[in-house]
This record gives sequence, C-alpha cells and structure tokens, in this order.
Amino acid sequence: MGNRLLSILGLLIALVGIVFGGNLVLVIIGYVILGLEQMIKDKEESTASGMDEIIKEFFEDVQFNPNTHMLNVSDTNILLPKHDYCSGNRYVQGKYKGFSVAFCTIKLTD
Repeated sequence: MGNRLLSILGLLIALVGIVFGGNLVLVIIGYVILGLEQMIKDKEESTASGMDEIIKEFFEDVQFNPNTHMLNVSDTNILLPKHDYCSGNRYVQGKYKGFSVAFCTIKLTD
C-alpha cells in the first residue's frame, strides 16, 4: 500500500510539473520519488526470494501461500500484545523432521 502511494505521489508531482509550464524541478522530483518506490519494491522482492531459499533449505515439501491458511490467531492460545487488528501474509506450509508445520508473518496494528 505504501509503495503504491509513493508511485501515485511521484506521478502526480511529475504531471503537475509538466502541466504547469514544464517545471523541470517538479518533474525531476516526481521521477526521483518513482525511482525510490521501484528501489524499495526491488529490495522487498530480493529479500523475500532470499528468505524463500533459506526456508527451502531447512524444510521439506514447502508450499508458499498455500490455499489453506493457518488457524485464525484469535482462535489460538498465542499470547500477543494489545492490538486492534491482526493480519497475516507470507504463509508457508512444509515438513520439518517429519512434522507438519505452518507459519506466516503476522502484523498487529493498534
């Protein structure tokens, strides 16, 4: 979501620069913001792929983002800090030393 906002902001600044008499400073600022957004996106993708390789090294029969997800966190006895909303992503299922395991990244917001 944040990356998308950076893209929109960069594009809007560049367009305003073009529409208002070709203001080169605004156009450059817009393109710099678009470039930063792309760099952030590339870094996130490379970090995720590196993490995928590490997971594959230690787990067998790995499935990334399987159709079935883990239980809802609120249905478990996991102690979590106070939060208003809980979301998960990067779901992984696999086997570790013969045992079925499932885990994901959990984001808590308050």
